[in-house]
Parts: sequence; C-alpha cells; structure tokens
Amino acid sequence: MKVKDVLRYFGVSVMFLFGAISLIKYVKEDEYFMNLLIGFTLGIILFIASFLVKEEDEKNGKSS
Repeated sequence: MKVKDVLRYFGVSVMFLFGAISLIKYVKEDEYFMNLLIGFTLGIILFIASFLVKEEDEKNGKSS
C-alpha cells in the first residue's frame, strides 16, 4: 500500500470520526469542544497531505 493511500484513508477516517462525534456533542450539549475541532482539522491536513506527497517511484519515473 502506498503512503499517499494510507494518508488519504486515515485522513478521511479521522475526519469522519471526529466530525461525527463533534456534531453529536454539539446537537446534544449545544457547545463546541476544542479537542474534537483539533482532531477534525488534523484529518483535513492529512487528507490534503495525501495529494501533496510524492513517492520515490514517481520521482524516478518508474512504474510498476
């Protein structure tokens, strides 16, 4: 599995997990929690990083 795939899947998973919990907590308790917002932001950063990562095979022009 490629590094960019791992970043993409993990980023989406983190965004979904923290976003869903944050939404449930907001509806239930009517307040935001900073740790959930930080987790969601981390997921967005990982997802965006998955598009910016260049792997060694792509740099050298090798294809498998």
